[in-house]
Amino acid sequence: MSTSMAPTSIQKELKSERQWISLFALSTIFISGIYVPTPVGNLYLSYLCMIAAYVLLVLKTGSLGLRQEYLGLAAALTLLSLLGALINDAAAGARASVFLISVAKIMLFMFFVVFFTSIYNLLGRSVNRLFSVYLRVAYLFAVLGVLQQVIFVATGVDILASLSPGSKKMGAYLGVAGLSVEPAFYACALLPAGAYHVSKFVQSLRLSFRGAVTVLAIVLSTSALGYIGLFVAAVATFVIGFSVRRFWILFFSVPIVFALAITVSNLEFFQLRWNDTVSVLQGGELTMEDGMNLSTYSNAVNSLISLRSFADNYGVGVGLGMYSSVFDHYISGFELPAYRDDIPGRGSATSLFARVTAELGLAGWLLLLMVLYWAWKNMRAVGDRAMAVAYLATLSIILLRMGEYYANGVVLVFVMIYLSRNASAADARARKVGVDVSR
Repeated sequence: MSTSMAPTSIQKELKSERQWISLFALSTIFISGIYVPTPVGNLYLSYLCMIAAYVLLVLKTGSLGLRQEYLGLAAALTLLSLLGALINDAAAGARASVFLISVAKIMLFMFFVVFFTSIYNLLGRSVNRLFSVYLRVAYLFAVLGVLQQVIFVATGVDILASLSPGSKKMGAYLGVAGLSVEPAFYACALLPAGAYHVSKFVQSLRLSFRGAVTVLAIVLSTSALGYIGLFVAAVATFVIGFSVRRFWILFFSVPIVFALAITVSNLEFFQLRWNDTVSVLQGGELTMEDGMNLSTYSNAVNSLISLRSFADNYGVGVGLGMYSSVFDHYISGFELPAYRDDIPGRGSATSLFARVTAELGLAGWLLLLMVLYWAWKNMRAVGDRAMAVAYLATLSIILLRMGEYYANGVVLVFVMIYLSRNASAADARARKVGVDVSR
């Protein structure tokens, strides 16, 4: 009998080991705010943890996580960067260095791709298992954010200030950031989990305790970005889940969602962002003199810079990771805030769409359209639609206001959308033959 039990015991031990490694690896998404300044730049703990986790992943899977299509992507990005360095005006005078730096950024980007793919391989090449582990990690960091707020309200002490001073004080409350750089980064990292739970709630009007804590953490971040993502998840679920037989769920959930949306829209910080954004979209003067919110102003400026570069260079970008060259080339035409010597966005364009426009040009637009198509296809498939909705919602806010490639799980969003293309159909077939795909 002991002999027959041995394989089961070994399997449980291996499963537990894989879970711990994947939990450690995915935790790197949430610690972007912990770093040590050095003479050559900031040394981020998340990078060091990723390297350590990747070594473990390679040892356990016997694979680098590198796929043939990834090599093709790297080659295409390199060719686009070479073309951009040769043609784009922002690279004039330093074309060789612009290209070489771009190649280095491509290599870093591909490391992120193979890193997250290695986690997928470790968990049996199942997007459902990978997402399940991510939900557990997100819950842990959501609890940390809620505790941060509760303790601050009770004592006035930010318990994470010494580790990651990114939270924003709002009188008696915090815009919590957990261990992320700032509240928007924290909300972005949590959003796939929050959007998933919102989608599940809209479908069944049931919300688990973990789901409530995760959504609450996003709310406490006070990030308009996070709020928009949750709203997109709710709307997308309505669109794909409408059924006459389930109309009663929509009848009860729609008023709840709109009541929450109205409540949030009446908050002062949201009104400030909203009014400034509407003013910009209506063609109002782009100036800081009338007190325009810096976040809205920088987003508008970076968007205009990207579009001007796109037009001036006939739809050719400057190369992956080289938005700073475009920013420096055009920024002199815009007003600087009176209380600081720069405009945010030199490294990120404050929007992934704006950054891709400047760095990859028309080819970047085609790539984004392809990803959006995959996301929509996943959402319409027969598998876990809530997970697909979660990543579509997260993609939407990333395109809108998150131009970072290397933080908050942005690359994971693209990897999950790509790996999920055929996963739903495969999971459906597995369920028919009694295979458990949820763990």
